[in-house]
Amino acid sequence: MKKYSLLSVANEGYKDFLHIFLNSALENLNLEYIEEIRILNTGVDDDIVKYYEEKNNKIKFIPYKNIIKTDKPWDKG
Repeated sequence: MKKYSLLSVANEGYKDFLHIFLNSALENLNLEYIEEIRILNTGVDDDIVKYYEEKNNKIKFIPYKNIIKTDKPWDKG
C-alpha cells in the first residue's frame, strides 16, 4: 500500500489554521494511507507542539531555529 506524507508550515500567527488542519486530517483522512504529518515549526509554542505530538504519533514537528513572524502573506519574512 502506498502511503503519503503531509507537510505544512506554521508559526504562532497560524495556530488557528494549524488546529483546523491537524484536527481535520485526523478526523477525515484514512490514516492507514498516511505515513506522517510533518509541520515545519517556525514559531509555534512548545505547548501546542507537545499537545499534537502526544495526540497522534503520526504528527511530528520539525524545529526551525529562526522564528518567522510577519503579518503579510507575501514578504521576505
